[in-house]
Amino acid sequence: MRNHQAFKLMTERDRTRLHGLAEDLPKRFLELLLNFNNDALSNEKVITAFAERDREKLSLLLEPYFEHLKGDFGNVRTVMHFLLTDGTSFYRAHDPEQFGDNLIDSRPMLRKALETGEMQSGFETGRYGLSLRVINPVYHNGSLIGAFDTAIDASFIATRLSSLTSYSASILINMQSSSHYQMKLTNKVSVNMFEIFNNSPELFEKIYGKLKSDKFPDLIEVDDRNFLLISDIAITEFNGEKTGEFLFVLDVTEETRWVKSYLYKSAAAAAVIVMLILFIIRKGFMEMIGGLEKKYARTILTLERKEAQCRGYIVNAPLAVFVTDSGLNLLETNPAAEHLTGYSGAEMMLMNFIALFHYETTETRNQVKQSLSETGRLSGMYTFRTKDGKRIQVHAEGASLTSHRMNIVFCRDVTEENALKVSLEKAYAKLEDMNRHLAAKVEEEVEKRQKTEKHLEMQKKFSDMGQMINAIAHQWRQPLNALGIYIQDTAERIRDNALTEQDLSEFESVSMLLISQMSDTIDNFRSFFLPSKEQEQFNVAEETAYLLRMISAQIASKNIDLKYTCECDGEKHNCMNDYSMPVCSSGYIAAFGYVGEFRQALMNVVSNAIYAVEEKCMEDKNYKGTISVELSCYNGIIKLTVKDNGTGIANETLSKVFDPYYTTKPQGRGTGIGLYVTKLLIEKHMGGKIRIYNNPEGGAGVEITLSQDIADEQ
Repeated sequence: MRNHQAFKLMTERDRTRLHGLAEDLPKRFLELLLNFNNDALSNEKVITAFAERDREKLSLLLEPYFEHLKGDFGNVRTVMHFLLTDGTSFYRAHDPEQFGDNLIDSRPMLRKALETGEMQSGFETGRYGLSLRVINPVYHNGSLIGAFDTAIDASFIATRLSSLTSYSASILINMQSSSHYQMKLTNKVSVNMFEIFNNSPELFEKIYGKLKSDKFPDLIEVDDRNFLLISDIAITEFNGEKTGEFLFVLDVTEETRWVKSYLYKSAAAAAVIVMLILFIIRKGFMEMIGGLEKKYARTILTLERKEAQCRGYIVNAPLAVFVTDSGLNLLETNPAAEHLTGYSGAEMMLMNFIALFHYETTETRNQVKQSLSETGRLSGMYTFRTKDGKRIQVHAEGASLTSHRMNIVFCRDVTEENALKVSLEKAYAKLEDMNRHLAAKVEEEVEKRQKTEKHLEMQKKFSDMGQMINAIAHQWRQPLNALGIYIQDTAERIRDNALTEQDLSEFESVSMLLISQMSDTIDNFRSFFLPSKEQEQFNVAEETAYLLRMISAQIASKNIDLKYTCECDGEKHNCMNDYSMPVCSSGYIAAFGYVGEFRQALMNVVSNAIYAVEEKCMEDKNYKGTISVELSCYNGIIKLTVKDNGTGIANETLSKVFDPYYTTKPQGRGTGIGLYVTKLLIEKHMGGKIRIYNNPEGGAGVEITLSQDIADEQ
């Protein structure tokens, strides 16, 4: 009795798992069969061919569906069958040459489906054994025209349960369950049952030979080995009647020996101790048994932890992992495999690994099977079919675990890699083709670029010339006015005979002074915008002040306030005049580069500010325009900012203002190259940075950043 209780404790977990699988697997397979039926019947061409009784066309249309069905269920007997409304066979995909026989009397499930016009599913015993099937009524233009039947042999379920649990499996059918099944007397197991399948013929033959009644014991001894029998898993037909049962057998010789050994040792020890003292015997015996049970429980817990640890490795593996039995039925997968194939773990538990090779040839599928079964290795590139029918390329590496009668295969999706490789090969071929014509293309592009640069340079020269002439005109306006007044005054004195020698001498000296100032203005502007041939160190503060003073008259004439401040030692100074410019610790804010290009860039920025303020003043006659120039230097970084309170720049165009030929000015007012050239001069030639932004209070700002250490980088 104690022997039996200890053994029952060991096998209870396996019994529970087996019962759960035996109840769950048929439901999942029925869902899979129903999906096959729905896929086939959703094809209007299939329905039309059946309605028109075109057997040849129906055969061609059903072939891919039947191949897919066989691929998912391996080598067991699979059925795909169209029948007429009277139960006559019209077309068997599994046996195309046989048709015309009537099945209405031998197939209760078919009869019920045709009578009710509703789908039927479940186990059914027929002429060739026990099958799990789904039968759908077929309608065309609203009328019932027949039925569509798909089925798999129940041996597939038994085999799958055997693979998942390591039990040997057999299927037993009641003698009275079917008068149609063509029985063999050699299949008879007992008075009431006969066997239609087992995956260990020699073992089951010996077990049946030792039976003395219709009931199966929990344990049976065969050839000095002990076997656990589970025979209480019933097989129920679609109509609710019990038609048979599964019988599962597991070799538990080692386990029973282990239990017996411990119990015998415990009994012997108890007998010796009983001779010493009854109380100690009883207490010691109970503690020993308790210790044995605790030790076994700890062993089971350790094994469960190891199992959980190994399963954790599989679950968290970045590669798709497929574990199969020797027949390539899937036993276990991981989340990466679900992501790769699109199937859930539960769905893949119902599949054969070869079903994923749907798009491969039969020869390739056979090579995969042969490679794993004969060499114990698998390595190669294959095309998988995902749940939604998509083709993916995978690199598979697998090995057989012969001691466990299992295979483990690791797969990696290389679809994108292969596509990239093809793209690279095409790009390489295109590159080679381009290289053959590269010299001519390069020469052509260089010539185009030179022409473009010359065109840009010419445009910029004309633009700068216009700015220079405009600035000179404003600088000349005051001395010309003064000279005109002196001439008019002198002419008036001559007419009035009031001109004296002193007046003439004063007229001469003042006129020559004004003419000299005008000549100096021309020289200043001409030298100011001459391009620099070599880089040099220059004072950013002085150059900025020099430029602003030259165009101050032009700015003042437009009623715009001009401010120029320089921050030095934490104090801001007005730097418009030489005498107020501070001698700061930053070395007069010295930079290194092409001074002429710096002047040109700054002139472009200030000119844009003047234009923006003018536009704003034209919108509002009472508007007071302001241009503010601020200069600072911290930690060797010079920052020059030009702000205005003009029209500002639309946010959607801010990112484009430095593009060549892009201008926000009306047509004819701007060339679109000023800021492009400015950015080129500051960033490429001066090694600095320039950015443009809108002021929160209105208008725009341009920030130029230069490094005092630029000389060290040359």
